Amino acid sequence: MVSLVYLEQCAAEARRQSEKLGRFVGTGTVLADYEHLSLSQVCSLEVIEFMRKLIGVYESNYPETLERCFIVNTPSFFPYAWKLLRPFMSEKTAGKMQIFSYGKECWKPVLFQYVDPSAIPVHWGGTLMGPGDDPECTHMIGRGGHVPEHLYLKNRSSDSEDSDTTTCILERGQNLDVPVKVEREGSVLRWKFQTGPGHEVGFGVTWSPTGDTIPTQEILQTTRVKCDLVPEIGELSCAKTGT
Repeated sequence: MVSLVYLEQCAAEARRQSEKLGRFVGTGTVLADYEHLSLSQVCSLEVIEFMRKLIGVYESNYPETLERCFIVNTPSFFPYAWKLLRPFMSEKTAGKMQIFSYGKECWKPVLFQYVDPSAIPVHWGGTLMGPGDDPECTHMIGRGGHVPEHLYLKNRSSDSEDSDTTTCILERGQNLDVPVKVEREGSVLRWKFQTGPGHEVGFGVTWSPTGDTIPTQEILQTTRVKCDLVPEIGELSCAKTGT
């Protein structure tokens, strides 16, 4: 639903620009900033599914509305995310993507070959300033961030009702290891977990070639996850066998 609303907003803006300029405007240029993208987000099944749906809706209903897309400030692990999403794009759509690492000096000269600096906020190297000397023009661009508490789900479903769910109690500082044996390369490891109300938990993925209790490699760095309202869901492709 969110993806459809966004694409309809883009279509409405194209119609407004057509009326304003007195000529047909049917395509647009997208600037996507991935500066604060985290590895945990890349591995989140919810994020992946949202992006897949967005791409699917675009490919099915708005295939000719994208002129080009600049994906900027990508982190070092972005190729992993691209590998997951690329199969859902047509060759024509993928050819419109231009991906740049962190730093305006990398992508600004290319961007301004197609977009006038007056249409780009100062924060991204342009000259457009928002009300109150706002360099990010937040009156026009939603910058994301944490969802306000008043928008949290109130009547959440309980994962404990799932017959495959295991419930455990951890004291502060206590760890719980869940060994999973991977017998074939390319297997997909999936997880889903949720804490009690008001709690969060650290989560990470390690690898050992023999199943020893002492891991030899950290695959996904342990980070704090707030998942008391909505379950944390994710997946990883296993490049090697082991545990």
